[in-house]
Amino acid sequence: MYRAMPVIQESAQELKARMQRERHGQKRQRLQMLYLIAGGQARTRTALAPRLGVNRETVGDWLRLYADGGLSALLTIRTQPGKASTMPSAVLDDLRERLRQPDGMASYEEIRVWLATQHGIQMRYTVVANDVHRKLKTRPQVVRPRHIKNPDADAAFKATLTDQAR
Repeated sequence: MYRAMPVIQESAQELKARMQRERHGQKRQRLQMLYLIAGGQARTRTALAPRLGVNRETVGDWLRLYADGGLSALLTIRTQPGKASTMPSAVLDDLRERLRQPDGMASYEEIRVWLATQHGIQMRYTVVANDVHRKLKTRPQVVRPRHIKNPDADAAFKATLTDQAR
C-alpha cells in the first residue's frame, strides 16, 4: 500500500546538526533519513533505502514511526531485555567476598565447583566465566608461589656465605 511521505517538521540544518552530534549509530541513520527528505535529496522510500543501507520496508517503518509520534518516537530504540541471571544476588555477594580473600580462586572451574558445593547451584563453565567477568568485573586470582621462610636455613646460608668470602 502506498503511503505519502510525512511532512518533516524540522529544518534540514537542524537535522544535520543533530545528526552530527548523535553518537548512537541507529539514531544517526534515522536522522540522516529525515535530513535527506528535508533537503530534497530523496523523495521515495525506494530512493532512500540504498543511500541508508537498509530495506525500503525498514524506511517505511521509520517513516510510519515519525508520522505517528514525531522525532521522539523515531529516535526511541527498543531493545529486548536480557535473560535474568541464574545466580541470586546473595550468592553473587558471597562469591565477591570469596574472591577478595588473599588466597582467592585459581580458575573458573574452581569457582563453579565452589558454587555447587557451597550453594548447590549447578552452572556451566561459560556462564560462571561471564557472570564473574561482567557482573563482578574481576577474574580468578592465582596465588603466586612463595618461598617458605625458614630462619635456620637463612642463618646457615649466611654462615656458609661468610666462610666462602674469607
